[in-house]
Amino acid sequence: MKTKTMTSLFIPNLEDVANLKVGDLALDCFGKWSSVTEISFRGTDILGKTYVGFFTAAGPTSSISGTYRVGELVRTVAVTTVLTSNETADVERYMNAHKQRATLIHHIPESAYLKG
Repeated sequence: MKTKTMTSLFIPNLEDVANLKVGDLALDCFGKWSSVTEISFRGTDILGKTYVGFFTAAGPTSSISGTYRVGELVRTVAVTTVLTSNETADVERYMNAHKQRATLIHHIPESAYLKG
């Protein structure tokens, strides 16, 4: 029997980006919710989108950098393993059009197929 896996999809809004602080949970590059250890930068890009750079804990002596931008899907290894670039863009457009900030994808990991 093949086991289903869930992958988090998250689009931060202005409140998420503006208020992110040390100690909050943030989606790291691998798709895991991890504790924020440092805010490294904040700003607004040339399109007027607010963004924040941060680090999350990845173990006792390491950290992972990440960036949130208002209205943009957080692209993680977990997401790009499941969806192609075009599918990711389609999901982002759909979620923004329907004002969804977070959802899960239920899927069977490719490794389950390789095991037979």
